[in-house]
Amino acid sequence: MALRRSSATDQVTPGALPLHSSMEYKLATSRRPAKAVGYPAQSRGADGDGRGTAGTSLAGVVAASVSNSQICENPHPVAPPRRAAGSNRNPPPPSSGSGQTSAPKRVRGKTPDGAGAEPVDPPLVLTKKPIRLATWNMCGQGSRAAPKDKAKMRLVEHLLTLEDIDILVLTETHTVSLPTSRRIQVLEQSGLAHRAGVAIVVKAGSGWEVLHKEVLVPGFAVMVNTSHRTSRESLWLLGVYRDISAGQTSLVNFYERLSERLEALVRRQARTHWGGCFAAGDWNFVEYAGDRFPTAHPDRAPVRLLTAFNNIKALCSLTDTAGTDPAPPLWSYSKTTAHGQAYSRLDRIYRPMQGWSAGEVTPLDTGASDHRLVMVPVYPKRPKIEKAKPAPRLLSLEALDKTKKFWPAVLLAWSVLTARGPVRLERWAEFKKVVLDAGLTEVRAMKKSGKKDWVAALKSIRGP
Repeated sequence: MALRRSSATDQVTPGALPLHSSMEYKLATSRRPAKAVGYPAQSRGADGDGRGTAGTSLAGVVAASVSNSQICENPHPVAPPRRAAGSNRNPPPPSSGSGQTSAPKRVRGKTPDGAGAEPVDPPLVLTKKPIRLATWNMCGQGSRAAPKDKAKMRLVEHLLTLEDIDILVLTETHTVSLPTSRRIQVLEQSGLAHRAGVAIVVKAGSGWEVLHKEVLVPGFAVMVNTSHRTSRESLWLLGVYRDISAGQTSLVNFYERLSERLEALVRRQARTHWGGCFAAGDWNFVEYAGDRFPTAHPDRAPVRLLTAFNNIKALCSLTDTAGTDPAPPLWSYSKTTAHGQAYSRLDRIYRPMQGWSAGEVTPLDTGASDHRLVMVPVYPKRPKIEKAKPAPRLLSLEALDKTKKFWPAVLLAWSVLTARGPVRLERWAEFKKVVLDAGLTEVRAMKKSGKKDWVAALKSIRGP
């Protein structure tokens, strides 16, 4: 049987096979099986050369992948973020040298049906891709010289992009509603005119969706349950800010009120699932005296304040991303006092104790506020990704020639493919799927019949 190939690369004419296909019909007497049904880019599957494979092989390739701020496991090395003010750190290196999958390995030998060497699935070596959380007390959207200017919101846009931040908690927004922007998506916000205010923002079009949002304390605390469309990772995030304009009394009252609201929220969510939450913002107090400098005469937080805060940590299962000990080098706020310059770690990011790990905390001086931007990468311990699997394999043509229904199904599918005009990639993929399903149907039928002649051949099949 003579086969004619078309010279066109994007269509197939009736009676001819496309040039970009590596499919070859072999006679029943041939000892070499047909190559993969598909063009070369698809036929290079888990077996290295496409032999005996039908359909697209995804070995070593991750099905869910994203770019920019979208997250997932990624087999390719990621460009490190820009180092700002000499304090930014690069993400953790991949677990192997280049972060790419190793070349498929083959085992020498011969299968009973003469299909050649048996392929071995290549190992998946994936680069850990974090979710980058950050918090920044912006001290209003404008400067003291121009309070109505929105220059700091333009800076927020640049920070999200240049520092590759996924989710940013802004505090002291000094507005009821942030101005609209094509580059920023506000997940939730609550504010007061000319003071206070907290907002949770992401880059527009980055794939973050809001599943639930709630204002716990108007102007000072919001909660968001957000999910990433591509990686399917979801998390709860608490954004917090409380000014101390009325002294320690207002601070204590705020945390006791927040504790009560959180307790009610956790009771409602516990009916489905509650594994804790992230929390970030300007807490306006330090847990440890060592988080202040100088520490000659540290001011101990009131017992009522610590009690309410510890209850919040227990409700949300919180642990500090900087560790369980004081970390004075990670200070985020500085001011000039009568005794000199004082430093405090007021802006902190907490993570749930279970299911997540954290990288290195990085404070960054933006030059636009007396608070530093605090960033940290967090990693899900069990990422919700679809790991690649080798495509199911067909028997060799010598074996399929002995069946009664395989070739009629293939020829019928070919007639349908070529009868509807030029063949495009989508329709070619449909044809490949029909061929694969027809072959696997015969395989299952042979396996169910229990014929001894096929037992050895069936062992080489990979698929349902």
